Amino acid sequence: MEETSEELTATTVAALVDSAAASAEHEYDIAQTLRQSLRVSRDNEQDVAAPGPASWTFWAYEYHPRRAKPTEQDFFEPPLLYADGTGNIPSLSSLPDEAIEWLAQLSREVKQPRALARLAHLLFLRRYGNAGIHARTAIKSYLVIARRSIDIDAVDAVRIGLELSRRIGDAQLADDALGIIVGIIRAALAVDQPAAGVVLGLLDMLVSEANPLSDVEQLLQDARAAYANDAHNADTVISFELRLSRGDTAVTTALWDARVALWIAAAEKTDRIVASVHLQRAVKHARASGDSQLLERTTAKLQELRLDDLGLTRITVGMSLPRPHLDQMIRSVIDAPTWQEALREFARLGPVTGDADANRRAARQQEQDFPLSRLFPPAQLGGDNLPRFSATTDEEIFEHRLVKNELLFLQLHAPVVLEGLMRIIASRPIPSLEELSQHFATNPTIPPDLAAAIARSFLRFWAGDAEGAVCTATPLIEALARNLLVQDDFGIYRLQRQQSPGQYPGLRFLLDELSKRGLDASWHRFMLVLCAHVVGFNFRNELSHGFILDVDDSFAALVLQVVAYLANLNITSAVASSNMQHDADKAEPYEPEPQGDS
Repeated sequence: MEETSEELTATTVAALVDSAAASAEHEYDIAQTLRQSLRVSRDNEQDVAAPGPASWTFWAYEYHPRRAKPTEQDFFEPPLLYADGTGNIPSLSSLPDEAIEWLAQLSREVKQPRALARLAHLLFLRRYGNAGIHARTAIKSYLVIARRSIDIDAVDAVRIGLELSRRIGDAQLADDALGIIVGIIRAALAVDQPAAGVVLGLLDMLVSEANPLSDVEQLLQDARAAYANDAHNADTVISFELRLSRGDTAVTTALWDARVALWIAAAEKTDRIVASVHLQRAVKHARASGDSQLLERTTAKLQELRLDDLGLTRITVGMSLPRPHLDQMIRSVIDAPTWQEALREFARLGPVTGDADANRRAARQQEQDFPLSRLFPPAQLGGDNLPRFSATTDEEIFEHRLVKNELLFLQLHAPVVLEGLMRIIASRPIPSLEELSQHFATNPTIPPDLAAAIARSFLRFWAGDAEGAVCTATPLIEALARNLLVQDDFGIYRLQRQQSPGQYPGLRFLLDELSKRGLDASWHRFMLVLCAHVVGFNFRNELSHGFILDVDDSFAALVLQVVAYLANLNITSAVASSNMQHDADKAEPYEPEPQGDS
């Protein structure tokens, strides 16, 4: 399509632009009016064979500002950007010189501040002619726009005007912009419900100044008073005050105290789970303050909340598992000719969390199916009501989703593992301590004393003491993992510098190292989620710190399965790339269908 606009002159087009700008609240409004008055095609904006003044004028107001420095040429961009980097209209940098010359002619005719600000800004960014003159024209026009209202539009206009003033080194225009900012803030705070977007956005600009105005401190105090009943906005104001304190210890300490007290007070005005969220924020601020006493007091406030006080609803789902299906899942245990072989088969049931690769694919698919869930980053509390985990990055959000899926499989299949453990002795006498110890000691990585400790844990469970079995078996998981790595000549004991005592690395570190040496990925995920993952059950840590006070039989069976699995492993080559071997292939987990509430 070839644009035909011989009748268009700068004067006639400027009149159309001024007419469109007179009632426009945004540059977008000017563009839409010009689309009709200049007859610019909607369908082939980029495909005009010979664009001319009509298209150039429309494009100038169609550009969208980015959240970047208004002094950078790519500050304005096409409203639609495609995957190949092009847009639905040409970028400012790609406009031909004749288009820029046309915009310059237009700027000499246009009168409306909103229309003139955009043209002069574009000319400055393209460094057309005397760039300084264009910048000053744009700045003055932006400041006129800012004076006309007390809204976000005014905030954007004065921000651009201030940054352009700083860019060209015009102190007088910068002072004018700062004066307008102060005036808008005072006017906004004078109403009953000050617009937070206006007040906070402008205060941010004032505090960011290298030499803040003397008015700023009083404006911050006024803003904090205005938002006294709004913890979120008051918190933002205090964050500005902290930036302004610039290292004054007494002032900084008082501000952190006030910031923490703000959220404690907000928690006292609400109930249940909202109070917990507010107190978590208070703890976060107390930790950031570096004041250990403040952190201790605030943490105590959070720990006063009991989980029963949060108003959470427990949802339970029951399922029926037909006996033939259950027997089929543990067939290898049932048909084992000896208890020793049955115990080995029990160790290989699963893993109950499922296939690691399939779980990751499912989590990725859930991301696509439920994109809005990413708008609500998950957080998790521990047994002490303190936050254990808060997902903020994309990787953390994905890991949280993945672990929650794995936990669901784990809970569904735990009864199967329990049944397998009980079937070992269902038709046989319970092995003696000596027999069990000899069985586990056949693995060269397990010394006799460790083999006996494992045997006692199993005997406790079969004697009806699931809790005792778990409490004694859990530390053995770490011992078994450590022995496997020692067999691979891996230096477990880490000497710390500066005469600090040596340390043994934690269980998660050991499991990850075993994974590098050939531990099956799905079993690695199962043991990690069960024992040492902060989003999972994190059983080893929660139990050690006294947050797990009751253990059911199914959970005990899972812990003993981990012990049995590791007790069956062996590293066949003492090199970093060695492979872990198990006596047989693992069984596929059964995935029953939920049958309703119970």
